[in-house]
Amino acid sequence: MLNTLGGYLGYLITPVFSYLMPRQKLLDKEINEDIIRVGYIRRALAFSVDWFILDIVLHYFGDKQNILANGIVVFLYFIVLPYATNGKTLGKTLVRIRIKGTEEKLKFKEVLIRYSILYYGVFGYMNFATQSYLINTNPYIQAGFVILLILALPVFGIHLILQMIRRDILFYEKISKTRNVVISKGKKASQ
Repeated sequence: MLNTLGGYLGYLITPVFSYLMPRQKLLDKEINEDIIRVGYIRRALAFSVDWFILDIVLHYFGDKQNILANGIVVFLYFIVLPYATNGKTLGKTLVRIRIKGTEEKLKFKEVLIRYSILYYGVFGYMNFATQSYLINTNPYIQAGFVILLILALPVFGIHLILQMIRRDILFYEKISKTRNVVISKGKKASQ
């Protein structure tokens, strides 16, 4: 009963607080996307949404165990789509961020380098090692893949934590000369 009453009272007083708060358009008008740093929570949310979508696509239209099919889907979704939309995926659009290169228009080479390092290098290596471990019955080969994963996961994890503490960009962003930027609501959809 009290929960319902609290919800109803909140519903009634929301217009008063909405009137007192500044409008979103006024707040976004002065945004300089080059100054605002995109947080890791926003990036993780976009990453999760994108992979949720890809998981559905691979589940219904492909084979999640087929490394070649996964590689093609990753290429289309994370390289071709961001190039065609100037740095946006569905997840990035949802959280209002995009990839920006050295110029306003994202170059194919920049997005190719960025996501090839991340998805074919780091995650591709981990996926390959995991799949190889699962299909191989030789215990020595399985142990080798486990050791490789035990070495790779902490290296990437430590790098991620250090960059979060330093508020610096990740290694694949440095190499590709790309970064995530905020899209303000007032910007054109073409950007």
